[in-house]
Amino acid sequence: MTPEEGYDIAEQKILNARRPGSILLDLSQLSLTKLPPQIAQLKNLQILYLSDNQIVTIPDTIANLQSLQKLVLYNNQIVEIPDAITQLQSLQELVLYNNQIVEIPEEIAQLENLQKLVLYNNQIVEIPEKIAQLENLQELDLNNNQISEIPDAITKLTQLQKLDLSHNQIVKIPDAITKLTQLKELYLDNNQIIEIPNVIIKLSNLKILYLYNNQIAEIPDTITQLSNLKLLYLHNNQIVEIPDTIAKPSPLETLDLSDNQIVVIPDAITQLFKLQRLYLHNNQIVEIPDTIAQLSHLQWLYLNNNPPNPALAAVCRQGHWFSLIESGKYY
Repeated sequence: MTPEEGYDIAEQKILNARRPGSILLDLSQLSLTKLPPQIAQLKNLQILYLSDNQIVTIPDTIANLQSLQKLVLYNNQIVEIPDAITQLQSLQELVLYNNQIVEIPEEIAQLENLQKLVLYNNQIVEIPEKIAQLENLQELDLNNNQISEIPDAITKLTQLQKLDLSHNQIVKIPDAITKLTQLKELYLDNNQIIEIPNVIIKLSNLKILYLYNNQIAEIPDTITQLSNLKLLYLHNNQIVEIPDTIAKPSPLETLDLSDNQIVVIPDAITQLFKLQRLYLHNNQIVEIPDTIAQLSHLQWLYLNNNPPNPALAAVCRQGHWFSLIESGKYY
């Protein structure tokens, strides 16, 4: 489809959207390079899809869409978030991933009703202090950018439930992150983090924690006290030991410690009664407790690419799970 053909289709769709009761307009995948000016007349529009086009700039007239609640602009060529977008006072969801945006403007703070902000796969280097004013924000996705620091401002987003800062250049998890007491999902994988702070215990609602592909050498005792944590991914770090404190009651269902430097699996791991998936491949494991067979919910156990040891295979044969002990050998 040529941009001209797409533009004609867009004009017709805009005309149709002027009908009474029409609240949604989908102009995605039309090869658009610009928006028809008639779009500014859709004062009752609540949802606008403009994804998978070739849009570079967003016209100021979009500010006329004061009823707009959801704006989707992913997979375009947008380089900046214009002031016009920040004037959409009813906006709850703004999706701009896979563009060429280099900066989050401070004016974003004007979007007082914003609940979801998705900006992954851009070129953003910094999170502005003004983001702290988005008091209703529940989801913030900035993965795969060039961010090197988690600012204190982000810790003021007290309604935040999902934070994705994976695939950046972050080296430290600030203690202040514990102020995000509503946080349920935290993605910090593929960074340069060397330590998990003990204060992480205060994230009592956390269910999912991704910290793989970092430089972490130790699992703190406090991480085992996250009473709602179900998924913990710590693979491809520099961990050498699983702490005995892991025996504390936990709803953990998935534990991935593959691609580390672990030698011994402690008996304490058999206390993770709800564990369903355990990934321990690519370590230096020479010992695993026989009592691991007591994990009645365990479905997957991966131990491949550890030093050859008949004892590991024997333990696997005791279980009721699917296990991989060597490449191509299943028990």
